[in-house]
Amino acid sequence: IWEISRKLDLLINMNLSDDFRNLMQASPRAVNISAAGLRLVTDQEFAAGDILELALILPQVPPLFIRTAAEVLRVKTVSVAGCPAWAIALHFLELGEESREDIIRYLFKRQRELLRRRRGA
Repeated sequence: IWEISRKLDLLINMNLSDDFRNLMQASPRAVNISAAGLRLVTDQEFAAGDILELALILPQVPPLFIRTAAEVLRVKTVSVAGCPAWAIALHFLELGEESREDIIRYLFKRQRELLRRRRGA
């Protein structure tokens, strides 16, 4: 019952949230995520100590929508297709335990999928 209630809440929030609709229309971006934070490459320059508001969708069924704040820990200048970009490491600041557990479950599931693919190859 708890899982059904949670999925219903997610569906209601997805239908009501403009942020969710905007995220679903945006191009996916690969990130390196953990329960503590994430690393990504961006075309916007940030400095260590900057606080960012994040909206994430983890690709699962149903999609997992997470809103949180994160602090920029490290910044490294990189080049993507000859254009300047920045690899930034972020630490989640306001991630609830339920969202943290959701990320951990997603990561374990993803790791299992990758292991199965390697064994099958």
